[in-house]
Amino acid sequence: VIGAQAPLRHRVLLDYAQWLQTIAPDLRVVIFGSHITLGIYRCDHLIAVHGSFDACKDRRFVDYVADNEKQYIEEQYPTLRFSFVDRYGLLCSGGLLENCITEFEGEPLFYDAHHFSQAGVRLLTELVAQAHGPELFH
Repeated sequence: VIGAQAPLRHRVLLDYAQWLQTIAPDLRVVIFGSHITLGIYRCDHLIAVHGSFDACKDRRFVDYVADNEKQYIEEQYPTLRFSFVDRYGLLCSGGLLENCITEFEGEPLFYDAHHFSQAGVRLLTELVAQAHGPELFH
């Protein structure tokens, strides 16, 4: 499982997964694609200053967001066999940053720049199970 917040920034993980499949051809690789990364900002601070969870998806503060990672990985790593979980697609309706869910059960999905809170993990687990259950848990 590759779960880097921004997998395309961590190509060494993709290189390693591809290499592992050469020595273990039946190895299943699951890549959790990107969501939002705030860079130098902390979500909890943005909420305190701006008074809204929406500050955590404001383009002025977002450092990284990708909606084409699966395609890029397929093009750059054509021999890598993987399942792709698109966190951005699961959490951002219509693939639009302004539609991203930034809170669940009254708690931010992340407090810092990108690590999921407990509420964020609960929500993401539910969404992944709904969207990818048969593929990942057979």
